[in-house]
Amino acid sequence: MLTFGLYELAWFYQNWKLIKQRDNSDIQPFWRAVFGVFFCHRLFRDIGQTAATQTANSSFPASSLATVWILLTVAARLPDPFWLLSLVSIAPLVVVQRTVNQINTQVAPGHDPNSRWTASTYLTVIFGGGFTLLVLIGLMIPGK
Repeated sequence: MLTFGLYELAWFYQNWKLIKQRDNSDIQPFWRAVFGVFFCHRLFRDIGQTAATQTANSSFPASSLATVWILLTVAARLPDPFWLLSLVSIAPLVVVQRTVNQINTQVAPGHDPNSRWTASTYLTVIFGGGFTLLVLIGLMIPGK
């Protein structure tokens, strides 16, 4: 919510990059991340299939989560105040990331889950949160 979509771009890129390495494929992770709305069903389905074969989580709703993510992302184009729905587009990714974490725990028990907050994480929260707060305050100020 605090990165205005940059986190989602990085999230998609990292997941596609790992799939490219795992499958030794010739996909382009950068472009699949940039055009995430076109490739998210495929990514979520791949993660769901991997979860079904690698973990006990076989009920991963990949297609539904991808559709919800697309709808929330496209909500950014809605008029005030409805575009605010797009701020929660991260929610489906949280569910998918939990599944990815389950897969990683099963496949590579000693992996680094990257759960630490770094200086850049704190800076993102401070500046992104401040900017988000200013946007929300600006929405409450009556127009001319």
